[in-house]
Amino acid sequence: MQPAGWRLIPGNGYSTGNYVFIDDVLNGHVLAMEKGHPGERYILGGENASYLEFFEKLAQLTGRRHTMIRLPLEAMLAFAHAQQFLADRFGRRPMITPPFVRKFVRHWPLSSEKAEHELGYTVTGLEEGIRRTLNWLNEERENQI
Repeated sequence: MQPAGWRLIPGNGYSTGNYVFIDDVLNGHVLAMEKGHPGERYILGGENASYLEFFEKLAQLTGRRHTMIRLPLEAMLAFAHAQQFLADRFGRRPMITPPFVRKFVRHWPLSSEKAEHELGYTVTGLEEGIRRTLNWLNEERENQI
C-alpha cells in the first residue's frame, strides 16, 4: 500500500521557488573545485517556478491531475504551532514548524548566472529535471519488485 500523498499548495500557489536537478549541483561542485576562484561563492540553482507551475508541469509529464488544495498561510501556521506545542510538551518531533511554514510563502528566485559565466555551469530545465527524476523513481520501483 502506498501512503497518501500531500496534495496541498502553500498559500495562493504563486510563491516562487528555485528547482534544481541534483546532477547539476554535483557537476557544479566539481566545476567550482576545478575553475572556481578562491573566496568566491556560486549559486548552483535551477529554474525559478511557482508551486502552480511546478505542479502543472508534473501533471503534464505524469498524465495525472490531482485536485490540489490551496492551504492558507494562517491554517498552515496554526497546524505548525500545534505541532511545536506537542513537541515542546511531549518531546515528539514536529512534522513542521512555524519558521519553516513562513518559508513556503516567500519568493525564493535564484540566479546561477555567475556560476554559468565563471564555471561553465549549466542548468537542466524544470521539465527535463522532473522527467529524469520520474524515470529514476520508476526504475527504482521496478528494481524493488
